[in-house]
Amino acid sequence: MNRVILIFILSFIGHTLLAQSPTELLIQRSDRFVENDKADDLKVLCKMDNGNLFTVRFGKKHCIVNLLNSKLELQFNKTIEKEKGEIYKGHIRMGNKMKIFTVDASNKRERIINCYIFDLLQGSHQKQQLVRLPIEKGKELFQTEKKLQTGFSISENHKYVAIAMGSAKRKKRTYFTYVFDSENLETVSKNRFQENDTNGFDPKGMYVDNEATIFLLKKVWIETDEYAFDEEDEIENYEYQLHKLNQGNKTSVKIQTEGKFIKSLRMRSINNTLQLLGYYADKGYDRIEGTCTFTINKDDLTVQSSKTNLFPKQLFSDVFGKNDRSWLLGFSIDYLIEDKKGNAYLLAKSTTDTDISSGSSFLNNQHIITTETALKINIIILKINASGELVWGRGLHKISKHGDYNAFIKNEKIHILMNSGEKTLEKMKKRAIFKDESLFSALYDIVYASDGSVSYHKIQNNEEHDLYIPIHGLYTKGIFLITSEDKYDRKYMKLN
Repeated sequence: MNRVILIFILSFIGHTLLAQSPTELLIQRSDRFVENDKADDLKVLCKMDNGNLFTVRFGKKHCIVNLLNSKLELQFNKTIEKEKGEIYKGHIRMGNKMKIFTVDASNKRERIINCYIFDLLQGSHQKQQLVRLPIEKGKELFQTEKKLQTGFSISENHKYVAIAMGSAKRKKRTYFTYVFDSENLETVSKNRFQENDTNGFDPKGMYVDNEATIFLLKKVWIETDEYAFDEEDEIENYEYQLHKLNQGNKTSVKIQTEGKFIKSLRMRSINNTLQLLGYYADKGYDRIEGTCTFTINKDDLTVQSSKTNLFPKQLFSDVFGKNDRSWLLGFSIDYLIEDKKGNAYLLAKSTTDTDISSGSSFLNNQHIITTETALKINIIILKINASGELVWGRGLHKISKHGDYNAFIKNEKIHILMNSGEKTLEKMKKRAIFKDESLFSALYDIVYASDGSVSYHKIQNNEEHDLYIPIHGLYTKGIFLITSEDKYDRKYMKLN
């Protein structure tokens, strides 16, 4: 056999074996069980000392409580009615009690903060109303508050829980923050923000420390409200501000970097400081070019350091198949995940419409290819160390009718879960392209090691009663748990 051909065959076989390597995660599935009410979003996952799993899933009208043993056998099931406008905000475990906080906006004239208190041993629960706040007629609940979960924070000592809720009306924003004692649920403090009729703001993050002090990150409109500007016009019309609220005192600082324009920021606490992480663009452009990090002193809000880093060439190769680009367009941050060493991972995506072939048919002796609109999705993964330096950046490309994915860190590796066609790995060439197929799809695990190297793994081929949408799952203490999408024929899958 020709030596060149032999080398090619061996190389092809090696690539195929590598592409089809199984996931390193252990897969466990429960038996099927029937539910009469639909609730997909897993919001609470608690691993108990005996290995049992306590879960709470939220739907539009119900939340469903399950208790599973280590074999994923259903030990307890309860369906609780809730208001349609009641949304999950966060939860905290206090010994054998699980406290779940919600904001109810069913009535346009008021906002209600509730707490569901579950006994993990007995399975009983009670609902306690914490705040009932009148709202001016005609206002609506903040949409960004729900999407970004900016309105919930737990202090590191687990003593305080902070919740924010707001209302919005054209040219006017009102925002309320409350701090509760996590043990007795009494109100420790409350604050109110309201801009005047010509300016507005969007809340972008909240943090409460061990002394019940609140830090609020805001995107503030400068000259007029956001609705008066198109996306391209708004570039010079806002700034980021960080506010500190402590026993009625309020201090603030503007977050800025010389010669650059901040496009997005998220907040975390590290080494007794606040760190704001995001990305930037040149002034006058909506094209992001790199990451920006600000380290803030909690006591006086002074900026201890400000750093910017250009995106690496590898990121552009992953996203575009070549590295001759120097900017990205239209990205929004989905996740900020931290590992045990203080590294932060920012995951962001951009979406644009595209047409994909959805099938073929014969009509009047003509062969017709039908198309449908899907999303062209680019996902970027940025690793930033505790000092605020960009360590590496990678990218993924997906074509799908759904832009959802999920991510978690396990053993210093970041895992990204998403659905794509069954033969995606076999078709992989210069870059990874994950493309949904109408009939044959599979669940994949994309793994990035601590140095940024990547491997691709298939978890399973999807079937009618065995389909899992990653965004509905949840990760805690080494376990990722998710339920199948079939309403009347449910299954749990555990990855650990």
